[in-house]
Amino acid sequence: MNDKKVVFNFFQADTIIQSMSDFFNIEQEQIKSFMEYNGDKEAKIMAKEFLQKFNITDESNFNFNNCYIKLKHITTCHDNLESIKKFGLKDLVFSLKQDDSELRNFFKKRNIDIIYEEKKLIICGKEYELKDKYPQNYSNDLDNTRDLEILHNKIYHYNGEIETFFRETDDRMKEYSDIQHAPEILTSIDNILRDLHKDIYLVSDWYKHKGFQGFILEFDLPITKLTYGHHLLTNCFETLQGCKNNGYAGISLGTEIKFDMLKISNL
Repeated sequence: MNDKKVVFNFFQADTIIQSMSDFFNIEQEQIKSFMEYNGDKEAKIMAKEFLQKFNITDESNFNFNNCYIKLKHITTCHDNLESIKKFGLKDLVFSLKQDDSELRNFFKKRNIDIIYEEKKLIICGKEYELKDKYPQNYSNDLDNTRDLEILHNKIYHYNGEIETFFRETDDRMKEYSDIQHAPEILTSIDNILRDLHKDIYLVSDWYKHKGFQGFILEFDLPITKLTYGHHLLTNCFETLQGCKNNGYAGISLGTEIKFDMLKISNL
């Protein structure tokens, strides 16, 4: 069993063979030879044949807690990262449960709130139930309930988990949704506000708010802490084949990401 920490940095393809060699205890030249003869195959097939080629029949022989993935996360704030300095990088649910979090305070100043425990969205004093599915005859003042369902799933089905990138270029990361301007949940609520014909624009307000800053946070986590994006060998071979996209990973709830684990750069 490999007890040495090995970091897989999919942002830099030229480091992957070294990481594979270190983790699987296979000579680099053997991995290069395997790539030479199999590099035109689908990455998933290569992953399966790699295990067969090198007689890796029991992956439990490898300590995946020591297999780290380099990740990047985009965040925006108005407090110069003071909240992250205090609590670490936290998921959406943490912010919704904190009565005085930056996000909740931002909502309340605009007559909006989310009561996490009660699964309620409050807009200008009116309550909207958050459900994963609404009956066809469900009655409220929305033209449709799809945006409410999307918001529900973001918070309760996906548990507001931290979403990260492990292979995208910085430019492509910035193009993902509106995350370079505001937390993604604001886009979801903005869609509901448009349906209600409310003159409230959360993404724009967040972006234009005094003290707005955007950052790319870079850090390493064990692959065992990821909820998706954790197919190690497939990711290795896709990266070696030149793939620079589709590199998304979710982080398990409760994962501790302290401020001193972060490498920080401006957006």
